[in-house]
Amino acid sequence: DGEGDEYLLLFNSYGAILNGLAHEIELWKPATGQIPDEFRAFLEEEPVRSMGATFCLWKKYGEKEWHAGHPEIALDDPYGDGSADLLFMLDGAPQTYKKWAEEYYETELTAEIPPAIVQQIYQGKPLTTSMVVALNPQLSDWEGLKSELVEIGYPSLVN
Repeated sequence: DGEGDEYLLLFNSYGAILNGLAHEIELWKPATGQIPDEFRAFLEEEPVRSMGATFCLWKKYGEKEWHAGHPEIALDDPYGDGSADLLFMLDGAPQTYKKWAEEYYETELTAEIPPAIVQQIYQGKPLTTSMVVALNPQLSDWEGLKSELVEIGYPSLVN
């Protein structure tokens, strides 16, 4: 968030795990005790190990619900574990993300972003050339986009 709070998200063959840190929170015990063994290496390797955690979320493929690991924190901490403030833009609503992006990047997104395409991306549908053109008609670095999609492992039909 530019102020010291951060999260890292891993997708692997078992599912997904998100490790988050709200730097204002004083931890008594870390948030990683209940994490399944399939995700343990993510937490034990850098940069997650030195980052620490105030919250941790995970979901194995095939499961409908996310699971949460919460640290032992001061009960009177009004910030809680920090997840609500750090992850609010991931509520599944394209307009929420658009508003967050405009504030974070200090710019107004004047073009209409097609909510149906954003929803497809939220659902992990493969990115197509027509989706990219609808989101960014001025894109010129197609090779760079393809390289980034491969790097993050996002499914793509961009040619």
